Amino acid sequence: MNAAGDIPELKRALNNHARAVVEHLLPAGKLDRREWRAGSTAGDEGQSLKVSLTGEWVGTWKDFATDERGDLISLWMSCRRLRLPEALEEIQAWLGLPKDTPPTPAQRRSPPPGPTASPPSDSWRLIWRDAAPLPGTVAERYLRNRGCEIPVGGDLRYLAPSPRYPWPTMVGLVTDFVTGTPMSLHFTALAIDGSGKAPIEKPKRLLAGHRKAGGVIRLTDDADVTTELGIGEGIETSLAVAKALGPFRPMWCAIDAGNLAELPVVAGIERLVVYADTDRSGTGQTAARKLAARWHGASREVFIAQPSAPRGGKSDWNEAAE
Repeated sequence: MNAAGDIPELKRALNNHARAVVEHLLPAGKLDRREWRAGSTAGDEGQSLKVSLTGEWVGTWKDFATDERGDLISLWMSCRRLRLPEALEEIQAWLGLPKDTPPTPAQRRSPPPGPTASPPSDSWRLIWRDAAPLPGTVAERYLRNRGCEIPVGGDLRYLAPSPRYPWPTMVGLVTDFVTGTPMSLHFTALAIDGSGKAPIEKPKRLLAGHRKAGGVIRLTDDADVTTELGIGEGIETSLAVAKALGPFRPMWCAIDAGNLAELPVVAGIERLVVYADTDRSGTGQTAARKLAARWHGASREVFIAQPSAPRGGKSDWNEAAE
């Protein structure tokens, strides 16, 4: 389709997916009844910018701090810092529309995705495409400061500071544990010098509107996984174990304890080593035991490895390595 010549159709398609659109453009925002609230089109947290998600004003927005306003196409232009032609092409790709095909009546009428559904396209691709390899970046410096192995070929990249991501950011590609299909992105905002995480309330988050359950971050390539796999909770924990064990030991990250506990059995992997955090709440240990029981029940060889008992406040593999 000629995007510039069919702006009303694109606008209708965006309005039909207003919730997914704002989660994509303003992931730091929050739902406030029938509106999405954010701090600015740069993606800041806050309340000054509001977007209507339902009713006769669906798709309209206003930033009360700057008096900017418009529809979802103009919001896309402002958030992504694009001119109209580039914005229309990006919107068309995000909606999953071929360039020579207008939205179908079914696409125009379809309801917005639910809170656990993925947006109507591979919106993660645009972010992942802009991310750089780790070597020589603030993310590499951060991982070295945390006593981590620097993965070669794994699903970790780096986003330099920008209006959308004001802090240096380590980004992990979340893929389905069984199929390897991309599902989401995991972001870790970092201090400018890489000395630690960014001094903000929630330096770690996932791409809004995308599924996490059953996903992992592959810190080593599939080709390195034969019959044995190591799995840990967080990125830093898993890479600290990888450095301690040395090369040739495949390691993936389950993102958090809850996700680790529910990972399914995978054909071809006969030996699973679960690197559990020894946290005082017992959450990490409980998750590891639940995962181990499932795999053992499927006649797999399973080992649970834990760091030494906490000493001086040290309770996980990454902290023990520091």
